[in-house]
Amino acid sequence: MSSRAADMTVTTMDVEPARWPRFAARLHALAQQNLLYADSDFARERNNEVLDIVAEMIADGAGAPVAEVRPFLGAELGWPTPKVVVRAVIFNDAGELLLCRESDGCWSVPGGYQGVDESIAAAVVREVAEEVGLTVTATRILGVFDRSRRSEHQPPFPYGVNIVFVGCDVTSGEAAASTGVGSYGEIKEVGWFAPSDLPADLSVTRVIRDELEAVCAVHADPSAPAVFD
Repeated sequence: MSSRAADMTVTTMDVEPARWPRFAARLHALAQQNLLYADSDFARERNNEVLDIVAEMIADGAGAPVAEVRPFLGAELGWPTPKVVVRAVIFNDAGELLLCRESDGCWSVPGGYQGVDESIAAAVVREVAEEVGLTVTATRILGVFDRSRRSEHQPPFPYGVNIVFVGCDVTSGEAAASTGVGSYGEIKEVGWFAPSDLPADLSVTRVIRDELEAVCAVHADPSAPAVFD
């Protein structure tokens, strides 16, 4: 062994907690891409080993059993892509933004995941009806943001999510908390807020202040283009 190698000090590498989901997501995507084009048992075995490691990373970071995480990693087929979340931007005649108090006790605009058989417009119309009881028409995309690029979103997810903010016009109904079961009963309260006076306790797993302020500014100017990453 050289004297230089002998003098080297091995230190523990600290990884910022918010970064491990991004590392896991990138490894997951690479392994899935390689499995898509793997042409030998050897290649398939090696990439499945990578998925095993990713499962251990996620389980360790989330405090979940590896046995529950690993099937999730093999469930998606084809080229890996981000999931899509739609968020409705609805204003009343007083220029106030509709927010709803979510199951975590914090505020967000209505929305949720786009279904596999839905357009962006159909998804946001459905989510608004389910969560706050309004019938709306989707009129304009105001912004599209990559959730993983903003550390304010917590907790971090081990997969990509694009959040699409859609301007909507109300055609009928009165906004109200949902009282059903499961996802249909997750809204505890609704309220209207001036864009300059948004509540401090936003549901940061769903929305963050910078995103809401940006899409509110676009909504206020009919000629403004959508904002996006």
